[in-house]
Amino acid sequence: MPIEDLQALVLDATAHPSDHSAIVAVLAVVDTGVAEELRDRREPFDGRDDLRAWLAERGVDADTVLALADQDDLHVTIEKLGVTLAAANAGFRAAGVPPLHNRDGHIRQFAAHLQQHRTEIQDELRDRYLTVAERGEPLTEYLRLRDLPGLGPDPEWLDRYWDLPEPVLRARVAEWLGRVCPAPSPTAVRLASVKELREAGHRTAIRATAAARIMVEAWLHRSATSSTRRPGAPEAVAAAMAADGSMDFRRLTQNHVIGWLYAHHEWPESMPQETALLELSKQDLAKAEERLTQATEQQHRTSVATTYGTKKFGHDAVETQAFIDAVRAGVPAEVLATPPRPVALPATPPRDPALLRAPGSGGGWRAITVPPEVTARVGLAGELLVGEWIQHQFGYPPETTWKSAYRQTRFPEDGDDRLGYDFLVNSPEKRILIEVKATTDATLQIALGESEVRKAQALAADEEYLIAFVTHALDPARRRLHILPNPLAAGGFEFYRVAGHSMRLQFQLPTP
Repeated sequence: MPIEDLQALVLDATAHPSDHSAIVAVLAVVDTGVAEELRDRREPFDGRDDLRAWLAERGVDADTVLALADQDDLHVTIEKLGVTLAAANAGFRAAGVPPLHNRDGHIRQFAAHLQQHRTEIQDELRDRYLTVAERGEPLTEYLRLRDLPGLGPDPEWLDRYWDLPEPVLRARVAEWLGRVCPAPSPTAVRLASVKELREAGHRTAIRATAAARIMVEAWLHRSATSSTRRPGAPEAVAAAMAADGSMDFRRLTQNHVIGWLYAHHEWPESMPQETALLELSKQDLAKAEERLTQATEQQHRTSVATTYGTKKFGHDAVETQAFIDAVRAGVPAEVLATPPRPVALPATPPRDPALLRAPGSGGGWRAITVPPEVTARVGLAGELLVGEWIQHQFGYPPETTWKSAYRQTRFPEDGDDRLGYDFLVNSPEKRILIEVKATTDATLQIALGESEVRKAQALAADEEYLIAFVTHALDPARRRLHILPNPLAAGGFEFYRVAGHSMRLQFQLPTP
């Protein structure tokens, strides 16, 4: 910059009154009258000493005020001065200074509270509608309220709190429940938690529907009756029963599932609902199952069975539920104790020849080809494990954090693989986005899809992106979890190396 331009800039700055807005803001907390006087002053001070003397003449601790103004952090100011946020905001308004609000912080803290205590809130909500369910009345309003509509931070908190106290958060939830729900019944029987009932109900619905499909096939064949009403897919029935509240108010039995199937036109009109009246023999049921399971389909399922530990699991609904239970059972304590922060990776790892194909063969490393059903099971196993780890580390159950499409294997709500992450943890300080990568061995390599790349490189200021890398996902004893840094964050790429010789890029030419 030329010297002449710099001199002109300095002269131009001295020709205008100094900006004392930061000092006025501090004074608004200390002495509103002095703050207003300084705000309205038009005569410039002859240097900082002149300003200090002016403040001292008015009984103000000039050194403290100037030091706080230099920090330019009003939250730190009111903490050091021991002033409440409410009193400080009253002073700010009187001096014409915008009030100090932690709006984004309140949103994060409230979201974290709901995520951590959602199970308790759902239990309270369900208990208030127990008498409605017992009377057989529609549960439309209960189902709407399960998403907690309208439950958010109180705008009046902005003037009073910087960080939201736990009692205030709980009182807000209690006020919402009292406002939108029926009053609790003093004689209502205490039920098991909604989470427990849904988990048990999901398993029952899967097993009962799978058995019902065989019974319906056997009865229709033996009675030479035709009907378009047949049980749907077990996974779909379980999801529908969870979605309409059928699992929330009682522990499901096979009779409950059959009654639901009949009520939803998934049971033949003339077929008895009481299984004892069907008079089906074991041979009838075996032949029905054989007819439902074509030889080619059975052979296919056997060929792509997933081995978890020493046991093989097929890919029908019952086997999938058994696989989920096996993965969740006995997660190693070492895995659960994995710290929720990225490991310190060495910078720029050397190229691993094992990850490259032979010279002259073209292209880069290629994964061993496995059936897509097995690949899906590896991904599901990794996400199931990470869900248990998040609950152990943060106290948030998977039903509140799981966002990918795999969540449909356990919960009725749809997931979304387009988000660019698999789990979302709302901590009071930040939003933690976790993408899960799982492998059947310990190969140190991951691949990021388009949505993951976009999200990892376009984070909000209060978001952190982590990669949860699960090794030996199908080996109960050897599975381990490693939290990796975001490769697309500033400086993050130095911990990774592109595995291969090229990047495949897609583009579009402009239209002539």
